[in-house]
Amino acid sequence: MYIVSAQCSWKDLISMIHTNKVFRQAAFQFIRTRIKIFLCQFIPADNIGTFFDLIGDTNAAVFGGIVRCIMSTTYGIYRLVTPDCFDLVVPSTVGSRMSNFGRWMRFLTAIGYEELLSHDTSEDFPSLHTVVYLVKGKFFLLYIFL
Repeated sequence: MYIVSAQCSWKDLISMIHTNKVFRQAAFQFIRTRIKIFLCQFIPADNIGTFFDLIGDTNAAVFGGIVRCIMSTTYGIYRLVTPDCFDLVVPSTVGSRMSNFGRWMRFLTAIGYEELLSHDTSEDFPSLHTVVYLVKGKFFLLYIFL
């Protein structure tokens, strides 16, 4: 079933999900596998659960090349290209604008990332702050809206 899922477009995957439980499970397994393949390039497998917990707790969003790679279900350019940058946007919290950001900074440091650059973009974008992390040649860009 995985082989069939790998050849489907997203439209076909969604149609499979609505067919029956077997197809739904196969499609979800395919999607989970795709996500794990690309996330494990940036986050150790043991920390994937914590990563998803943080995404939910902080209302963060992943965007950029890694999303295109995960969403690519046909043998196109994004199936062949491995992203070297992980983009994550984190909204501020009411009252303590850096608390979500601090949680992500601690998480990234704990899994081996080192802060490479912290850039206050207040001149160009008053509500945006960017921190760049690096580990083993992979970049993790963390954006926070203040």
